Amino acid sequence: MLYKLLAESTANDDARFQHVVLSMVGKEYIGEKIEALGIPVHTLGLKRASLPSPKVLFELLRLVRKYEPSVLQGWMYHGNLAAWFAAKMMRGLKPALSFNIRHSISDIAHEKPLSRLVIRLGARAARSAQAVIYNSRTSATQHEKLGYPSHLRKILPNGFDLEIYQQAAMERESVRAELGFSAQHFVMVLIGRFHPMKDHETFFRAAHLLKRDVPDARFVLVGRETDSSNSSLVTKLQSLGLENDFILLGERTDVPQVLAGVDVLTSCSAWGEGFSNVIGEACASSRPVVVTDVGDALDIVGEHGRELVIGDAEGLTAIWRDFHQLGTAGRAKIGESLRSRVADRFSIAAVTKDYLKLFEHLSTNSPPR
Repeated sequence: MLYKLLAESTANDDARFQHVVLSMVGKEYIGEKIEALGIPVHTLGLKRASLPSPKVLFELLRLVRKYEPSVLQGWMYHGNLAAWFAAKMMRGLKPALSFNIRHSISDIAHEKPLSRLVIRLGARAARSAQAVIYNSRTSATQHEKLGYPSHLRKILPNGFDLEIYQQAAMERESVRAELGFSAQHFVMVLIGRFHPMKDHETFFRAAHLLKRDVPDARFVLVGRETDSSNSSLVTKLQSLGLENDFILLGERTDVPQVLAGVDVLTSCSAWGEGFSNVIGEACASSRPVVVTDVGDALDIVGEHGRELVIGDAEGLTAIWRDFHQLGTAGRAKIGESLRSRVADRFSIAAVTKDYLKLFEHLSTNSPPR
């Protein structure tokens, strides 16, 4: 989402804004894409799941002082604390401080100990901010119960470039051929890292049930640790007799193309979602979706999506059967309704405009200098 905002802002060539990205870790794939936009990306080398060393903090301060930003925008929990620390340590010129939270918390006990600490420290630090951005109303409400200041709430949802998904749709046949699917195959996809919050277990049990009635059903997994190197995943599929019915793609950078090649997106998430990018991407791709009531999933899909009770494998199987019986034309009709909803409410152009409006407001109403 950060990349999409920067790409849209850069495409408009608005001279009012110059962006610089400081990554707490490395550049990785997204950092390289941002650099290709002509935006400087600096890395601090923080090791994941660790506290920052004095060297990391010194480099953070050096870079922030070098650029003297008008607005210091944190991005997710660790980035928010880093932005707060840098703003506090600035000499003379004080940038406006904005937090950005892209996660929902149904129960903070689900989080790792370090994450719990960072989240609670963030609630205290947010009192010094001028804005706290959330990508979902659900996330805002949950965090405010943890002490994040409600009067700083700004809801700016994720945005989508529908043109990208329309172009990808033209690759449907080639994608299906690459994945080994025929025109008769009915294909479900779950996109998300292999983690209990994504509830792959429900997806697996539903797949096992569906195969009894729909022999041509096939299933695709995309995301970190959803490839053949994950022995626990492979063992689970083998125990259900599904090893030949699942395509394990692991992490992919061509999600629009993957979505073009499938028939239904399923999000089984049990907790932890804010505004799910992948649900919006599936809608933009004109794909029917099944979602649990986690984060703002139901708000994204509206009346055109299908709701799944968390952990209900039998219910998921029944929904898939319904979609299968609708046929290609029936699914396409639902998909077009979802695409229209995303175009009306969540275009990347409109969301970027709202971000830049907020940045302009913050920069002209920053703390005393």
